[in-house]
Amino acid sequence: MARRRIVPVPVPAQGPGTSATDQPGPTTATFADLPMPINRPYVAPYSAEFRHQAVLLTRSRNVPVSHVARELGISIDSLRDWIAQARHDPRQLHQLHEGTSETVQAELVRLRADNRLLLREIAILRDALRIVASEGISAERGRR
Repeated sequence: MARRRIVPVPVPAQGPGTSATDQPGPTTATFADLPMPINRPYVAPYSAEFRHQAVLLTRSRNVPVSHVARELGISIDSLRDWIAQARHDPRQLHQLHEGTSETVQAELVRLRADNRLLLREIAILRDALRIVASEGISAERGRR
């Protein structure tokens, strides 16, 4: 969790009949004292796909997080938070990656089917090799 930083902010004097010139100096307040907008939805500045790609890039390269953050133009703390979230819940990254595109899902299904077919072909060839080796068939037209 990030530390809360209190920064003095000049605030004009308030109240009926007072003005900023009536006071000897500016009063100070913290950000917590400032009015916050109401009914304004929070919009994440970076898409989930961008965060996912940033985490994968950081994991795949053998460079410090600060270098990757600088290359992407994001804060180091944001990238560290994303990495920590991915470490805490790795399923989140897989769900994000799988949910990005229907074409990716279709390709995954196709590749898994191809993989099953290839594994069956390997098993058949392995059995055929065993049969040939056990019968002692030579290269000379079936002579033993």
